[in-house]
Amino acid sequence: MNHYVVYTRLLAGEFINYRRSIPENVKTELTLNRRELMDSLERCALLISEKNKTAVRFQLEDDRLLINCQNVVGSVDDVLSCEMTGEKMVIGFNNRYLLDAVRVVQSDKVRLMLTAADRAVKIMEADGDGSIAIIMPVQVRR
Repeated sequence: MNHYVVYTRLLAGEFINYRRSIPENVKTELTLNRRELMDSLERCALLISEKNKTAVRFQLEDDRLLINCQNVVGSVDDVLSCEMTGEKMVIGFNNRYLLDAVRVVQSDKVRLMLTAADRAVKIMEADGDGSIAIIMPVQVRR
């Protein structure tokens, strides 16, 4: 019979309070089909390169999300249906960060929880289970 000895060390000290970065006072909540969102973001990714770094612009309206990405190469304009509660908003994202966060979601629906166009956005499964992703928006023209 093999015997193993495992040694571990507990790290002591002050660590950052990560809970402070998770948005609490949500003003707008958006629930939409994960696959449709990923497809739109992947179309946007075709336009974006190291030379042409372009933000993806989200315009949140009554039960629809307008996604726009444009540069000298071309443009993507998609309209996705969604369930929205709260304030209308225009917000921009780094496409790669947003796409990575949405890919982690395991359910068919994804929820975005927003407080303001310049504050962190919480991304999670629509049913609230699973992991939480936090990404910062980027500035876009309104």
